[in-house]
Amino acid sequence: MTDLKDKQNKEDGGFLGISPEKFAEVDVKELVNNETAIKMLLHYYTKLTEENKTQKNDINTYKTYGGSAVKRYLQVNLFS
Repeated sequence: MTDLKDKQNKEDGGFLGISPEKFAEVDVKELVNNETAIKMLLHYYTKLTEENKTQKNDINTYKTYGGSAVKRYLQVNLFS
């Protein structure tokens, strides 16, 4: 029985029967007293938070480069 359940969990996309794509559908009752599921959820939350910080830094960098490129273009084309 355990092997069948493990196989079904892997087919569902998660080793706990909860795939990362379906975290929004997870009910609190599924997490109560399920330490492994809570750790997995926190792991993915941390991963998403780090990715969000990285993307914010990238956007800020692109804005800085873009802003300086526009200023330089205006200086060269309008003020020369």
